[in-house]
Amino acid sequence: MLRIEQSLRDIRTLQAELAAIGVDMALSDPVGEDAVACISIPDLEYVEERCILPDGGFYDGFTRQEVAFNEYRLRVIERLSRHYEGEVKAIADKWRELCGGEETPLPDNLQARRKSLADIADKLHGPIGDEPSALNGNDYRLLEGIARDPQAHVTLPDGDYKRLKGMGLVIRGYRFPDTIRCDGLTGLGEKAMERYERANGR
Repeated sequence: MLRIEQSLRDIRTLQAELAAIGVDMALSDPVGEDAVACISIPDLEYVEERCILPDGGFYDGFTRQEVAFNEYRLRVIERLSRHYEGEVKAIADKWRELCGGEETPLPDNLQARRKSLADIADKLHGPIGDEPSALNGNDYRLLEGIARDPQAHVTLPDGDYKRLKGMGLVIRGYRFPDTIRCDGLTGLGEKAMERYERANGR
């Protein structure tokens, strides 16, 4: 299967996952030739651009990075979770403000709305907790080398980078003046390290 075919299958699976808990995600045709499909999530409209690239990667307009699907999925779900948690808090805060700062019970319609949003936030925490790929000792040491260098001086060998990037664990960038390659951990990479450390008593 071509990588782009797998990416389209992956995003449709995520779309179905989100729809099952009441979150909308839509796919549309791209405007230009630098994308295969555009991704729209109404609850995250502040994100500048989200699309699937011709090589099967996912472009995260919020950070302006190309990432693997597993990392993209994690980022989307985490942002959605924060959005819904913020909406739950906003309902209570706005009602308190309307009541002059006094703690007054929410009317039935607002209670129902708040519960609905809270239920979605809770359901989103399940996928966030999904276990990332298990690491072997060598992969852990490679990620550990990146994590220990706060100045982003680490560049993995191309073979290791390609393999770990395919797992969604690392991402490559450039330091000023945009000529020195440097590798960093993704959120999924950090979770993979935590899983390895728990399993090995570190």
